[in-house]
Amino acid sequence: MKFENFSSLQKILLYGYGREGQSSEKFLKSKFPHIALTIFEDREGISKPDFSSFDLILVSPGIPRKKITGVLPSKITSQTELFFDNLTESQRKKIIGIGGTKGKSTTTKFCAEVLQNAGMKVAIGGNFGRPLLELWDDFQGNKIEYIVAELSSYQLEYLTISPGIAIFLNFFPDHLDRHGTVESYFEAKKNLWSHQHSGDIFIVPESSRPLFLGKEKHTPLFSKKIEAELFPKGSVFRADHWRDNFGAVSLLLSQLKLQPVALQSTTGAFQGLPHRMQYFATKKGILFYDDTISTNPDSTLATLKFFGENLGSVILGGQDRKQNFAKLMSYLHPLETHLIFLDSEISSRLVESASSEGIPKNRISLAKDLREAVQIAFAHTPKKTSCVLSPTAPSYDRFKNFEEKGNEFQREVETFHKEKVIRKKV
Repeated sequence: MKFENFSSLQKILLYGYGREGQSSEKFLKSKFPHIALTIFEDREGISKPDFSSFDLILVSPGIPRKKITGVLPSKITSQTELFFDNLTESQRKKIIGIGGTKGKSTTTKFCAEVLQNAGMKVAIGGNFGRPLLELWDDFQGNKIEYIVAELSSYQLEYLTISPGIAIFLNFFPDHLDRHGTVESYFEAKKNLWSHQHSGDIFIVPESSRPLFLGKEKHTPLFSKKIEAELFPKGSVFRADHWRDNFGAVSLLLSQLKLQPVALQSTTGAFQGLPHRMQYFATKKGILFYDDTISTNPDSTLATLKFFGENLGSVILGGQDRKQNFAKLMSYLHPLETHLIFLDSEISSRLVESASSEGIPKNRISLAKDLREAVQIAFAHTPKKTSCVLSPTAPSYDRFKNFEEKGNEFQREVETFHKEKVIRKKV
């Protein structure tokens, strides 16, 4: 909906009041003070409002629209849709949308820093960074040249305007509790590029080429991995999947005709985000990494391949979303890695999958919680190797989010003291 039509609106419902909902409230109060705003948070025991009594319903990304009944689809929108609906064509071309299943936030940060090092005025918004409408005034006032926007499937689901620059990193089955099928999940992702215009830029890493073979009318530019040597020795960003993702940024740099030295100056000092292959401590000769962002088997597999034979132990476990662990266990089978399965919704399935792939029982331990998992890790991880928490499943079975789980893991490692390790046999 165009902002010019808001003058006729009287009542708007803000459905969801998280970070984005709060920013929507602030924006609307500032721009359209005549509109009465009602806030509704979907909590147990709270009855739903009469949706039909509102002129517009502004939905937060985490709210499935099937929960809204009795209103026309045209009366439902989101902050992301409002933002794109009101861009001029020249502004749309300055939005760099980054999508995919994994690696979006870190690649968004990397892209923004590369452009900044190339002399551009850049802001980060969307699913990572600031909500898009918080950037509106500065973008309109030309204080921002490019917005690098991480866009999740929830934000893309109903989008009918694609950013002028789209980078799509990868695709793995995920969020099926929301989208229902893998096909529906991909259809939501496709809005990142499917509404692009002639002359727009669409980049995909070479590793994701199979997604587009004979299936898509939009043919992307395929990017190559950047060189591992651009990163300091030992950097996690030498991992194949990061170099894949960052290669898309390198290609964008050339498409925008910006100096390649900006890439080199970024890689040398680039710092990643917490809980994403994050090295945080060396204790008793063991290197500890927090990779709680890896909430599906494909993401965990990509992480573990970086460590290879230096992977001393891995901690797995989380919410059951019917993941298939066969490929992950097949990779772990020939290694000497010790597997620590957290007591969780998937622990029995992890044990079953490990057994099916022939992993010996003496390489497997069960832990009732992260404290015991850390104790087991200290007991079974050889010195000069790494212990990685890479859950391969979401954290919602026991934690509010992956950040809470990762923070607890780091605390347990930091505060560990010698005590007898009680090891549970499988």
